[in-house]
Amino acid sequence: TVGILAKEMQKGAIDAGMLENYVNHFDTADEAGAYILGILKPADVVAAKGSRHSIRLERALVQIVEPEEKPRLVQDYI
Repeated sequence: TVGILAKEMQKGAIDAGMLENYVNHFDTADEAGAYILGILKPADVVAAKGSRHSIRLERALVQIVEPEEKPRLVQDYI
């Protein structure tokens, strides 16, 4: 999860039985992108759902896509 409002979602997921080390929370989309980039392996698929206005999740996606794919993002904030 990303952002202060999503912190409770992380807690709820853990309380519902998800393993704590599989439910990560980040203060910013940049932090989330850096983390994802560090764990991705070839052929992994990432599904993202987030806000373009408050969280600006595209900032995370820009970090993990191949350079030639960046123009295909909805909006590049970097």
